[in-house]
This record gives sequence, C-alpha cells and structure tokens, in this order.
Amino acid sequence: MSFKLSQRSLDKLEGVHPDMVKCVTSAINYSKVDFGVICGMRSEAEQRELVQKGASKTMKSKHLIGHAVDLMAYVGSRASWELNLYDDIADAMAQAAKEHNVPIKWGAAWSIGNIAQWNSSMEGAMTSYIDLRRSEGRRPFLDGPHFELIKIREIMANIYTPKDEEEIFAPFSPVIGYKKMSPSFVDKLNDAMDENMEDWSPNLVGKVTQELNLPRSLINFGQGKWVLF
Repeated sequence: MSFKLSQRSLDKLEGVHPDMVKCVTSAINYSKVDFGVICGMRSEAEQRELVQKGASKTMKSKHLIGHAVDLMAYVGSRASWELNLYDDIADAMAQAAKEHNVPIKWGAAWSIGNIAQWNSSMEGAMTSYIDLRRSEGRRPFLDGPHFELIKIREIMANIYTPKDEEEIFAPFSPVIGYKKMSPSFVDKLNDAMDENMEDWSPNLVGKVTQELNLPRSLINFGQGKWVLF
C-alpha cells in the first residue's frame, strides 16, 4: 500500500534542506507505515522550550538550520509512538537516502552514523546502538521520529579520529590520506576558510568545477610544515 504526504506535512517541509526534502518525499512511497512530518524548521525559542521540558538535549539542534525532520507514524487516522513502527519508517528513509546519495542519521541509532551505509535493518541498527550504550553503562536516548543530515566532518570522524595535533585535510573529496600539521598551520587554514560555505553539499563530492586556490601566503607558510606519520 502506498501513502501520500498531506499538505500539512508538505508545509512543515518549508525551509528544510532540499536533500532532506527529497528523502522524505521518496520515503513515503517506500514505507510500510503511513507517516507525516510534525517538525521541520524550528525557531530558537521553540528549541529552548523543548530543552527546558527535557524533550531535547541541545540548543544546537539541526532543526534550527533546516537539516532535520521529525516524522510521526500513523495507524489509520491515529498517531502512534510505538517504536516498532519507526523501525519501518527508518527502513524507508534509509532506502531513500541510498537512492539520493544523502547521508542521514536516525535518532534511534545515533552510533551507526549514515543509515544509507547500514547493511541490515534499522531495527538491527537500533539494537546495535542500545547494546553499545548499555555496554558503556549509559542509558540510550531513543528519538525514533528524528532524522538529520550528516555533515562531512561527522562522516570523517566515523572513518578516522585524529590523535593529538593531527587533522584531516580533504576539502572536496573523501579522505585519501592523512598528514600531521602543526597547530600554527591549522590556524592558518581555518583563517582561510569561507565561513559561509556549507559543511555538506552534493556539489562538493565528485562535482567540483573549480580548483581549490589557497592564498600564496598560506602556501608559502605551509611549505615545510607537513610531515608524514
């Protein structure tokens, strides 16, 4: 049985990142469970209220920048919070994420990272997260309705965690190697970055039309600063 997003859900997607919109509007066609969008963009005041109520853990929510959505499961006309329904919705979102090559994290499986790269069911992903938290003596935080975009720096962190005084340098591509940089050179690189450039965009992977041009002063400064490790 196929489902369709209501106009109310489509309105909730206003201001949400186009990649997330693509995934949500595709997932409704794959889902075994009907769902609607209950939250897309969120104001700072709304986020603060949720944190005060304990319904959210952070004031740095990706809802504030349109990089997250909350989806509500429906059984007939009845909204439901039954967690097993959100496994099925997450399966549909994972399928859509793979189709559109969009990295997405699910709020009931925080530890696995990009659900598009998980090779089993989302129920298995959630179980993996719960087992990990319990092994650490920590309580799992399950937010089944929540899905968010993953930035490049988060993906890199899942591949490799730098040691002290090490950084990853891969401006427009997957990591192909690592170098140790001095703290002063890292500071110079950070100063040269465009603060308005998004951390993640489909245009930055495999579709670059311009070379990365670093200032000559930065190139001169960096010479001799790189060493293999």
